[in-house]
Amino acid sequence: AGAAAAGAHMFFQKHTAGTAEVEKLDPWMKRWDNGATTFHKETVHPVLEKYLHRLLDDGLSAPHFPKRIFFPLCGKSVDMPFLASLGHQVVGVDCSRTPAQQLIQEHGASLSGSHLS
Repeated sequence: AGAAAAGAHMFFQKHTAGTAEVEKLDPWMKRWDNGATTFHKETVHPVLEKYLHRLLDDGLSAPHFPKRIFFPLCGKSVDMPFLASLGHQVVGVDCSRTPAQQLIQEHGASLSGSHLS
């Protein structure tokens, strides 16, 4: 099998209104919708930069060989396009459509968004 194409892909989960799980996510979705995202970093996380070699050296393949990297609750982390720019396939999942749309808009064609139902 050929290597997966590099890039970052965002998915956001469709929710059924009124469920307890969705109610727990509502505050996060509202924060994104209202721009109250002081937790969001505009630069690559320094811990990722410091330990990138450990992430890439999985003991199975050469560190420079493209990896598939999963980002749960990714928001619009700039770590995803950073890793994609190094040739890795990055998949991010979030509960809110807003950060996915923002990240795709800010980083252009290297990203794609999908909706899980």
